Amino acid sequence: MARPITHWSFSGLSMFENCALKYQQVKVLKNFDDSNQYNRQGDEEHSSIENFMKGGQVLIPKVSGLQPLLQTIRDAPGENRVELKMAITNEFIPCRGNDWNNAWCRANADFVKIKLPRATYFDWKSGKPRDTEDQIELTSLLLFAHFPDLQEVRGTLYYYRHNVMKAHAVFRSDMSRLWNGYISRVRELENAITNNDWPANPNPLCGWCPVITCQHNTMAERLKREAQRNAQ
Repeated sequence: MARPITHWSFSGLSMFENCALKYQQVKVLKNFDDSNQYNRQGDEEHSSIENFMKGGQVLIPKVSGLQPLLQTIRDAPGENRVELKMAITNEFIPCRGNDWNNAWCRANADFVKIKLPRATYFDWKSGKPRDTEDQIELTSLLLFAHFPDLQEVRGTLYYYRHNVMKAHAVFRSDMSRLWNGYISRVRELENAITNNDWPANPNPLCGWCPVITCQHNTMAERLKREAQRNAQ
C-alpha cells in the first residue's frame, strides 16, 4: 500500500477524525487555539510528573498522591526515557522531530522503561478514561523503529484522576498489520487536504470546541450552564 505523505501525529489524526472542520481551523489555518483551562491544568500536572520522573522534583499538590506509584515505576530495573520524542520518515526510518522536510509521523512517550527485549510505556492522562488502544499502538510502532532490538511494548494509559489504567501489549510481529490500519486512516486526512474538504461533525465535544464560528458550536451554552450552576 502506498503511504500518504501528510505529516501527522496521534493527536492530530484524532482531532481530524473527530471533526475535520476543527482540524482545518486549528491545525491548518491556525485561526483558533485549542487550549483551555482544563487542558492547561492537565499540562501543569503533566509537567510536574515529568520533572519528578526526570530528577525527583517535588510534585505539585494536585498530583502529590501519585508519588509512591511513580517512584516504584521510576526505580524499577531498566533504562528510563522521560518525554521521549520520536519521529520517522514515510519509509519508517527514524529522524529528528524538527526535520520538517522528512518527518512523516511524530509521537511523544511520557515515560518509557527499556529493558530489552521489552519496553514498558506509560502515558499520564488527566481526562476521563477511554477504551482505546490506538495511542499505545502508534507509540509502540515508533519505539520499534527507534529501538531495533525491541520485541514487545507493554503500554499503559494511566488516568490518574480516576486511578484507572488501560493496558495493552504490542509485539514487533504486529507492525505490518498496525501500520496498514494507520495508513488507511491517514489517507482520509490527506484526501481532505488535497480536496480542501473539511466537513463539520457535530458531536459531544462541540461545547469545548474553540471554533466559535461553526454553526454547531455550543461553547456559549455550556459556559452559561456552568455559570448558572456556580451561582446556585
